[in-house]
Amino acid sequence: MRLIAPVLICLALVACKPATTPQEREAIQTVLIDTSNAVDRANVVTKRGRNYWTNFVSAKYVEGLHGVHTAGCPEEFRLTFLAYVQTVERRSESARKLTGAVETGLGAAKGNADAVEDGLKRQDSVDTAEAWRKVKMSALEYGVGN
Repeated sequence: MRLIAPVLICLALVACKPATTPQEREAIQTVLIDTSNAVDRANVVTKRGRNYWTNFVSAKYVEGLHGVHTAGCPEEFRLTFLAYVQTVERRSESARKLTGAVETGLGAAKGNADAVEDGLKRQDSVDTAEAWRKVKMSALEYGVGN
């Protein structure tokens, strides 16, 4: 047991990037907070009678992500976050294009278009989740946990 504690401390020190400054960690934390705020702003709540409906508007989320500033963050984190933003943009763009194609009248092919759209949305969702996981892992590597 006495040997395990020093080994765990060494692993924790190696896992954190050694060149991280307090300002870089603060900048990363700000990026994570601003991203969370972008999610909140993208959730549009409407009221119909007694019921409230929440709709996630991906275009608003993309707009919010464009307002997140990564200046002050280490380059590796900035690139990881940029990859996430690009994944979200692709997801938003593909959803918009597919919705437009279905709405412009594929008629009998609508069922097939819906199946293709569903499959692409699922793949985009997996890609986006994986990109966000990488952002969170990068933040943890710099000693920022949320």
